[in-house]
Parts: sequence; C-alpha cells; structure tokens
Amino acid sequence: MNTSQQHIMSQQQPKLLQQGTLMDQQQLDMINKSNKNINGTGSNSHSAEGNDINNAPNPQVSNNFQNPSLQLEEREMMITKEYQYQTNLSLSKIQEYADLMKSEFLLLQQQSHEYRVQLQREYELALQNNMVEMVQMRQQMYDLDSQYSRWLEQSQQELIQQAMQQQQQWQQQQMIPHHHQPPVNINSMPVQNHQQDVVVLPAPPQKRHDSVVMQEREPVVGEVVKQAKSEAVAKAGFVPVEKENVASAQKPTSEGSVVEQDHYIIEETQRSNHYKPIPPFLLDLDSNAVAAPFKKQTDDYYILYNPAFPPKNSLEIELHSTLNHDSVVCCVQFNRDGTMVATGTNKITMVYSTNSGGLLYCLNSETNSVSTTPAETTSSGDLYIRAVCFSPDGTLLANGTEDKIIRIWNLKEQKIVKMLKGHDQDIYSLEFTPDGKKLVSGSGDKTVRVWDLEAGLASSDVETSGEEQSFKLDDGVTTVAVSPDSQFIAAGSLDRTIRIWKLATGELVDRLDSEIELGTGHKDSVYSIAFTHDGKQLVSGSLDRSIKLWDLKTFGNDKEKSKCMVTYTGHRDFVLSVATTNDDRFVFSGSKDRGVIVWDKESGNPLLMLQGHKNSVIGVAVAGGAPLGSEWDGIFATGSGDCKARVWKWKQSQ
Repeated sequence: MNTSQQHIMSQQQPKLLQQGTLMDQQQLDMINKSNKNINGTGSNSHSAEGNDINNAPNPQVSNNFQNPSLQLEEREMMITKEYQYQTNLSLSKIQEYADLMKSEFLLLQQQSHEYRVQLQREYELALQNNMVEMVQMRQQMYDLDSQYSRWLEQSQQELIQQAMQQQQQWQQQQMIPHHHQPPVNINSMPVQNHQQDVVVLPAPPQKRHDSVVMQEREPVVGEVVKQAKSEAVAKAGFVPVEKENVASAQKPTSEGSVVEQDHYIIEETQRSNHYKPIPPFLLDLDSNAVAAPFKKQTDDYYILYNPAFPPKNSLEIELHSTLNHDSVVCCVQFNRDGTMVATGTNKITMVYSTNSGGLLYCLNSETNSVSTTPAETTSSGDLYIRAVCFSPDGTLLANGTEDKIIRIWNLKEQKIVKMLKGHDQDIYSLEFTPDGKKLVSGSGDKTVRVWDLEAGLASSDVETSGEEQSFKLDDGVTTVAVSPDSQFIAAGSLDRTIRIWKLATGELVDRLDSEIELGTGHKDSVYSIAFTHDGKQLVSGSLDRSIKLWDLKTFGNDKEKSKCMVTYTGHRDFVLSVATTNDDRFVFSGSKDRGVIVWDKESGNPLLMLQGHKNSVIGVAVAGGAPLGSEWDGIFATGSGDCKARVWKWKQSQ
C-alpha cells in the first residue's frame, strides 16, 4: 500500500468513529492487523521478485489500487456487521439480565405472599384457639351454672318435702291434748324462703299459750294457703284438684311410708323468676309410676298431667296423623288456614294435607323439581332444609337450605319462581310478612335480610336478587318473626339477645337483653321466638331450658321498657321451638328432652307433658283456623329427630 492509501485509511477511521460507529479495542486491533498484512505482503513481493512485478502485474492488486473506494466500502460493511453482532449480543445479555431480575422479583414477591399468608394463618389459628378457649370457658361457666340450678332445684324440692312433713307433724301435734303435747323446739324449725316456696308454714309457737296460739293461727294460715292456690288457679282459668284427689298420686318412700307430693302452682310474684322449682310431675317422666287419673297412655305416646290440673280440667290431646320421613325432620309449618302442613328434611320439602295426611307436593331442592309422589335423592351428600314457610295466600312456599339459597316455589304451577342468594351461611329461619310483600330470613352469617318479593317476582330472571334490607348482628341468627301488622321484625341470636326493628325505617327499636344485662333474660342462646296474635307480647325459647313471655313496649310512646313477664321452667334440656295458640291462651314448647309441654300463658303453670317422639322435638307449629271442624279447638304439629312429623288435635276439657 502506498502513502496515499495509508493516508486515506487514516482519515477514514476517524470518520467512521465520528459517524457513531462503536468499536471496541479488539475491533481496532483487527483493522490495524489487516492493514499491516496488506503493507507487509506488498513489501515482500517487491523484494523477492522485483522485476517480475514490473513485468507481470497482478490484476487483483491492480484493481484494488484502481478502486480504493470499493475496498473502503467492503471494510465499512464488515465493521457494520461486526457492530450489529456486538449490539445484538449486548441486547441479548441485557434481556437475559432483565429476565433474571424479573424472575428474582417474582420469586421474592411469591415468598412475601407466602409469608403473609403464613402469618395470617398463624394469626387466625391463634385467634381461633383463643375463641375455642373462650367458648370452653363459657361452656364451663354454663355447666357450673346448670349444676347450681339443678342443686338449687333439688334443694328447693327437699325443702318443700321437709315443709310438708313439718306441716303434717304440726297438724298432728294440734290434735294431741294440751297436757299430752310434747314440747316444741323452736330452733329446730326449718327456715323457709316465702318468696320461692309455695307452701306457707304456720308461724312458730310462742313460749306462752302455745296451744291457744296454734288453735288461733292454724285456721288462718290454712285459709291463706287455700286462698292463694285458689286465686292462682282461678287466674289460670282452671279448677284445682281437691286434696283428697291428689292423695291418689302419693308416692311410697323406701321405708314404705307415704309422702304426699305437693304440685307446684306458680305465685304471681314469682312468675318472671328464672329460678323456680320444677313441678314434681316433670321431674320423673316414668309413666308407670304415675297414677291413672293423671296420665293418658297408648302404645305410641303418653301424656302426663299436672295433678293440679287433671285431664278433666285441662286439655284433651289425641294423635291425628303420623308423617314418616327418610331423614331428620328439621322444621314444620302450617299454611294460614291450617289445611296444609310442610316439613323440611334432607334435600326434600314435603307438603301434606292436614285433614287426610296425604302427600300433596314433594319439592326436591337438589334437582329443583316438583312432583306429587315421594322423590328419591340422587347423591349421598347432605342438604338439610332448616326453614320452611307459606305465603299468606298459600300459593308460595319458601325454604332455606344448607347451600345458602332461599328457594321460592309456586305450588300451583309446581315450579321454582325465585332463588334468592346473598347469605354466606346456613339459613335457619324464614317468615313472610302478613301482607305477603316481603320475606324475612335469618342466617348463621349474623345477618337478618329482608327480600322485596314484589320487585323480585316481577323479574323473569329466577336468580335475580330482591334484597332490600340487611341487619347485622353480633352472632349467628337462629330465629326470626314478623309482627301481625307487618310493622316490626324480631330476631333471636346466639348472643342470648332478641332484637326488634321497625321494618319501614330499619330502626332498632327494642333489645331484650340477656340475663346479665337485664336480670330476667335468657342465660343462653335464643333458639325460637313467636309474636302473640295480638302483637303485644313475644314468646322465646332458649338453650337455657326456659321459655319466656315478654311484654313489649315497642309500640307505645311511653318510656317504660319491655320486660319479661313469665318464665316457664320444666324442660330438662334445650328448648328448640315455641308457638302460641290462636287465642293466645296456651304456649306449646318442644325440647331436646323429647317432650312437648303445654303451658298456661298468663300464669306460667305447666298443664301437661306430651311424650310422642323418640328423639328431640325440633319443631312445633300451631295451625290457624279449624281444619278439622268445630269438634276440636285446634291442631298442632311436631317434627323430630326420629324422622317423623306428627299432627295432633286438642280441645279443652269440658
């Protein structure tokens, strides 16, 4: 290469660099090496073959010398290709680093999420363990309280028996002549609590004129006892049994002697008291030990009557029909006029004719189908129906299932017309408002929801939600009720409280608190409530084994608070369902102790105990109207864990 070519090359390199060509040191060394090879090759050829070059010129070399611009273009193309290669290599490395950083970031994000989830699980587990411990402590407190209650009842019964014995001894002493009467030790007289015991003992004799004092006091005290019992029974609307008739229910003791059993009649001042002795005829439900005048026994059921109100002065009850099912009967309900009765079981809602006991409709919540014959389920899973209710006109039936869906069925058209979704847990209670415009539901998700049926049924979409209102509670809702005028709704909860809202505004207008807060309220979860037919009172049943009658001041303008008027005690286990008769004279209650007790509403006296099931009585419902005619005053239905529902008819004895 001559001097002019080298000069051109030296000028070309900076030009390429000025144009933005990026070359590293390796590329520059390669170019310089190429230039040196060209110069070296030319020099050697000239020294070795001096004359040959001049005489025989190389055409290729000649062309290169003749076309220097072509050579530069080839080298520039080579440099450009090398630049593109290095650029692509750099971009691939940058992409690789970016992908690596992204993967590292995603890994850290996933680890962070897992760590947060683990912390949340640990927190929830710790919270759950604390809740379990609190529930256990609460249950222990309830158990202790229950033991105390049983001990108190037993002690009171023993005191009553001792009082009876002491009164008999006192009467015997009065019959002994004065000069033969043994001395009486005043200190040995038992101290009686006149606020809790029915039997009023004579006052202890004085040191002076003992026989005279006794002769003067005894008739007065006897008249007081007789008058108190007569007034209590008269207010209850029944005729008490004479003492000579009660003597037939005497129970022999282990020594062979006979001890008369006193039968408790609640004093008016003690009606709301939570701690009262259980009437003796409810303590031992062995029908074989009860005298014939005070029981009714068949091969399938038996009734024990309170000896203070025997059958001739109490209620006459007969079994009308038995409805057998394939699973537990969780609920029972009549339509308004009592001509149909519905039962809720596993996956199936059965609707029967009250009069004949025949099956009218079989509603399958698993397949959402209706038939007039018994349907078989297609799977082994559970889908229990815990609530059923009829619309006021009897054309619709709503049921609540474990799948958290409320299904509304049109019985005449035999199809589902609406599926209401919104609850997050099981639905335990349903009730239409008496005007038929709304449906109220209570669920374990701690909410009471009001559904607008007019808007919901107007839509052709079966799953369109017509939810209008939602009330949040502190604990799961077990039961709901609607006042007869459709103005108020009430809900019982696991927190032992009954709340009442005004339906139009959603305002909480009343709260019937627990025993700790109010003094006469329930001590455990409220499981069933029902308004009386006049809407002025409310009956509630609880897991504390009691039923309570509340006098509501919700509707008045006075500042007086609602309060418990009567506490009904007699069940030996959880009270699961309550209902009142059409005239509000009697209260029916079903319990886990397998029995149904009929109470006089005003006085709180138990009239009878019906034992007609072999398992818990989960549901009790009273029919409206007179579907069996005027011969019977009414009918009621019971649903039980023994897979049976039964319809009973009753009338007041003449």
